[in-house]
Amino acid sequence: MIKFFIKLLLLFFSIIFLKRYLSYDFSSLGEIIKTLNFSYVFVSLILLLISFILGSYKWYLLFKFSHPNSEFKPFLISCTKAAFISNFMFGSLVADGYRVYDISKKFNVSYKTSLFFALLDRFLTLLFFILTVLILFFTFNLSDLNHYFFKYKIIMMFLFLFLFLFCLLSFVIINNFNIIAIINSGKFRILLQPKIVSLYFFLSFISIIFIGLTFQMLAMAINLHIPYLELPKILTGLLANYFPLSYSGWGVREIAVSFILKPYNTNGQIITTSILFGFLNSFIALPGIYFYFKKRKK
Repeated sequence: MIKFFIKLLLLFFSIIFLKRYLSYDFSSLGEIIKTLNFSYVFVSLILLLISFILGSYKWYLLFKFSHPNSEFKPFLISCTKAAFISNFMFGSLVADGYRVYDISKKFNVSYKTSLFFALLDRFLTLLFFILTVLILFFTFNLSDLNHYFFKYKIIMMFLFLFLFLFCLLSFVIINNFNIIAIINSGKFRILLQPKIVSLYFFLSFISIIFIGLTFQMLAMAINLHIPYLELPKILTGLLANYFPLSYSGWGVREIAVSFILKPYNTNGQIITTSILFGFLNSFIALPGIYFYFKKRKK
């Protein structure tokens, strides 16, 4: 409950910061939505939906190696329910805990085993997210990478600090649940095979690229054209979605992308795009309401 109020407090201060210091006019949001190019919104929805499905499949892929008879459908449903919890109830940390519990109960496996795969999937997702951003930077323009690190060094330090804290939290959980013993049992060494690692990275890369393209399509829906070479910057700003003390990234994400994409933030267009991105995330999570309450009625 304390974490919930902290998240709401952070969201409250983020709104004040956006309104007072970045001069964003929230009252104009309704008019902007009315003038949206919904063809771009539809493309954004498809891209984000594919990314969501790929994210669910990556988790299933890891779990499948120790439980070959497992099916993909329960993982997709579990992720959908977790998305509902994350967007409409308690945030991402509680949602992750729920999907771990849900899968452990579904396949009658220990909570430790399910937690191991959930942590591994979350850690690899963040790791490959950062690797994808760096790969795109190097691919597009190496000089931009150096300029970017110097210009936004505070933001980059914050992002790497977040990754360090996540790794530290994972280490504490691993020690408390003796997950090292699970790894040493030998059943999970298949995860280290090159073909498995390459497949997981490929799925991660596509999923992450689609997230960035979703943001760009939403920008085009409000007649804002962001060059595709700016995709690494967009993805860096969207890393704020994983900030654990935020409410599904709201507020923190808007502030991050507004600074990183400052040249395109004329009349708060980047902030508007980020808000639309949050709405789209919430829309995709809506089916989770059905699955969540359907299970509770049984």
